[in-house]
Amino acid sequence: MGDELAKAITEVIYPPLKSEGFQQSRRCDLICTKHGIVQRLYLQISGLGDREFRATACASILLLAVTSLAGCKITSPEAERQKIGCDILVDWVNKRFSERRRPSLLREPKLVSPLDMESTVKSLQSEDLPADEIRREVEEHNRVIELSPATTCPALTKILPISERKRPGPDDLQIERSLQLTVPHVQLDRGIAYFEIDYECGLCGGQNSTITYFANERGKWEMGHIEQHSVS
Repeated sequence: MGDELAKAITEVIYPPLKSEGFQQSRRCDLICTKHGIVQRLYLQISGLGDREFRATACASILLLAVTSLAGCKITSPEAERQKIGCDILVDWVNKRFSERRRPSLLREPKLVSPLDMESTVKSLQSEDLPADEIRREVEEHNRVIELSPATTCPALTKILPISERKRPGPDDLQIERSLQLTVPHVQLDRGIAYFEIDYECGLCGGQNSTITYFANERGKWEMGHIEQHSVS
């Protein structure tokens, strides 16, 4: 039975798990290491009944287990932050603008300048925040402001037209409303996320603001504070 099991693992069980990061270390041993977590899958056949019964029953059970395991993926903190951030952007656009009044284009260039590491650490340490934590947040802030909202959050392209232009030019007078925003900086441990927006609506003026979302007790992210930097 050992040889038959090893053959089944190699030919049937291992291929779908390989794409999930598993490696076959020994004949009946599969190991995967992701984000500091080691998963070990050791398989063996034992039980009552004749040879054919055990092989058939165990094959069915193992295939069910493999199907379930292959569908379970470990989500990295970065991937989780990105998904939450994209969901927040879509939620904000849908709530801020009716379908008929949505911006005519989404501008892509950077809206926010990166933070200086040392000066930021020095200014925030007075608030009794650990220096290592401040550094991590500054690095994350500087990372997300470099991201393209349209590329990072494809769902935005379904509700907003995309443009690489900084702002409407003289030949684009028909464009009345344009929006520029950043990918949200999501702080999972604090349940806070914030992003910057710059909205222009032609002759009617515009708005530059920082939008903050908070995670409620059920884990749902909801819009909270809006800090307006300029309104015209």
